[in-house]
Amino acid sequence: SVIKIDAESSEFQVLTGLQNTITKYHPVIILEVGDFSISGTKNSRELIELVESHGYQSFELDKTSFQIIPYIKKNIERYNNILFIPD
Repeated sequence: SVIKIDAESSEFQVLTGLQNTITKYHPVIILEVGDFSISGTKNSRELIELVESHGYQSFELDKTSFQIIPYIKKNIERYNNILFIPD
């Protein structure tokens, strides 16, 4: 019911391989993202939009209040774990 993805810049390949599982079971997904300019990798925004295209809403931890809040898309994501909840 929950999938945590931390694949050291291979997140796109993991998500691509999980597409049938995501479509069939709609698990909660926690995805580690970060834009580190590694050749051949998708940027964080593309990964987030891929998961959202499967009917998910994205959230993040507000590090000040320790509350889960809607994720605000950034052009460059330094490092974050994004929580995806199916609609």
